[in-house]
Amino acid sequence: MDVILESCASYEEAERQLPQHLKRYEGLFWKNEKVWVKPNMLSARSPEEGVTTHPTIVRGVLRFLLDLGVKPVVSDSPGVGNVRKVAVACGISQVCQELAVPLIEMEEFVEKDGDVFKQLRLGDLIDRVDAVVNLPKLKTHGQMVLTMGVKNTFGCVLGLNKPAYHLRAKDYHLFADLLVDVHQLVKPVLTVMDGIDGMEGNGPSNGQKKRLGLLASCKNAYALDHAVAMRLHVSPDKVYTLARAKARGLIPEYKIHGNWRNSVKMPDTVGLTEIVKMPLWLQELTHHWARVPVFNTPKCIQCKICERHCPANAITVDKQHIDYKKCIRCYVCHELCPEDALMLKRRLWKAGGR
Repeated sequence: MDVILESCASYEEAERQLPQHLKRYEGLFWKNEKVWVKPNMLSARSPEEGVTTHPTIVRGVLRFLLDLGVKPVVSDSPGVGNVRKVAVACGISQVCQELAVPLIEMEEFVEKDGDVFKQLRLGDLIDRVDAVVNLPKLKTHGQMVLTMGVKNTFGCVLGLNKPAYHLRAKDYHLFADLLVDVHQLVKPVLTVMDGIDGMEGNGPSNGQKKRLGLLASCKNAYALDHAVAMRLHVSPDKVYTLARAKARGLIPEYKIHGNWRNSVKMPDTVGLTEIVKMPLWLQELTHHWARVPVFNTPKCIQCKICERHCPANAITVDKQHIDYKKCIRCYVCHELCPEDALMLKRRLWKAGGR
């Protein structure tokens, strides 16, 4: 299995590199095949913020597919907002219009069984396409440590079902198993990673943007994610999706092509208690000093996105209150807050539900 890790200094350079970079994958597709191109469209953020897959990468992949006679469509299930609104903000809608590629809003679901989790509700588009091309954004992640190829396919789950899955899989290792199950069901034939501008710190949306300078691809997202983590000097055993994929025998042997290397600052949430599987009683004990979301009241605009999307119904915005007895530390509130108005603090420092 070949993993391609090319250094790429800018999106202008990426536009020039992509045709040759993608040429090696021509044999994966055939004329008139319908292909779902699945970027990261987490929320309505501009391309310059480093939260979503850059439109230059989407454009390059779509042009590659169109030149092969493929019939691509673009879709995702954002964490907040509908796909059309989000796509306009992140510049992907304009690319779809430019290339006359359909941008699809998923409204219906199909239930599919994973190896660990059953009756997973994926967008019904999965049954109306011949293949999926996965376009993740390289970022840190408060819960999963890094979000890359495997995590990106969680966007194939309809948005309204995502909070329920966080609650269904409260343990981080279980949630990683759920993500792996979804990825196994989606089965992308190709993953092309936008790591030119990435994110470090408390990602995936409110961390610090960093120029990582990576254009990467592989036919296997597990191999790609593993290679990228290694080259970021992050132990793959610290990345929950990779730890579970390894336990399930899903990471193939691979060869890296390219000399790219870099590093990222880890999320504040990452520590020994976050990466070592432990019995329930010890999890409960460590929960008392884990980082939890805390309102930064001057920044809060009372939009209530955090309250509406909290899987555990632990947030009351009007009172600026978080019930830590309910909180499962999924950090969805921090991830979706458009104003970065939720800090991640040790509960030992900030107790009493505020």
